[in-house]
Amino acid sequence: MIKGKKASVMQNCLFQKKGAATFIILVICTVTACTGFYLHKSIPAVENTLRFVSVIHRHGERSPLHSYPFDPYKGESYWPEGLRALLQMFHVTKRCKLLSDETKQRDLVIKKKLEDHQEFLAYLSKYTGLDVKNASHLSGLFDNLSVVEQQGLTLPQWTRDVYPKKLESLANLEFMELFKTQTMIKLESGVLINEIVSNMVRKTDASKNFERVLNLYPASDRILIRLWRGLNMTQEITSKPYYGAALFIELHEIDKKYRVKILHKKGTTDDELTTLKIRGCEGGYDLEQDEMCDLDVFLSALEPMIITDFDKACENST
Repeated sequence: MIKGKKASVMQNCLFQKKGAATFIILVICTVTACTGFYLHKSIPAVENTLRFVSVIHRHGERSPLHSYPFDPYKGESYWPEGLRALLQMFHVTKRCKLLSDETKQRDLVIKKKLEDHQEFLAYLSKYTGLDVKNASHLSGLFDNLSVVEQQGLTLPQWTRDVYPKKLESLANLEFMELFKTQTMIKLESGVLINEIVSNMVRKTDASKNFERVLNLYPASDRILIRLWRGLNMTQEITSKPYYGAALFIELHEIDKKYRVKILHKKGTTDDELTTLKIRGCEGGYDLEQDEMCDLDVFLSALEPMIITDFDKACENST
């Protein structure tokens, strides 16, 4: 029997300069593992230009989001911390009527997509004891089986013909935030985008005396997907972020000019960082040198997605 894991917590964060290298060390600990990984390693050409970093990272391993009536691994003996152990940051609630209305329209689109899979839904209902009817049920079930598999538990016999590929393709309707309108994307990412760019602007103004150099935002996989789409990356996100995935949004000062760089870490065990670009910022990149975007161009490109007043945005978002 596997012991349950407690919710991952951020235990220690160190940002320091040492010679030519800048280190950001994020240590995420659980009962069974304490993994320290270098999120940012030596980048000789631009190290001394770094002024501020926002890191939005997916939390470490967690218990399943959902169970189902015939689940062989439910209860406190397997998940003593309970289901849905980690809370989401910047979670948008139903108090936003505009978002609620947009969500209803999206649900209708997804419902039509599922109408051709009634036999498959009936199969899942039979072997899970859950009345599987919608994308939320599918994503919850896929998440449950994924966590069970990751923890080395034997998957039920009935999953062999449907997991992972067939179930994942339908679960991704919900997991990957598909069929969302531009209004929904803005409402679900605009507050966080405003937080990130506001800190950058504060850092460039000496009169603000903003001494902080690092902000860490623990986030769920869906928050990462929403931010990715809100930033309007030129590279499409095609799969659910792994545990420990992270986005680094860096502010540099080079020759008295402020520039922005976005890096992506795929997961806890991945040492490579990939440079990302946002649409509308192509003219601000020097592709041959540092793949950075001028701050003013970066801010202009993101202006349509920024939300400074969420209640007002809920009344009219474009």
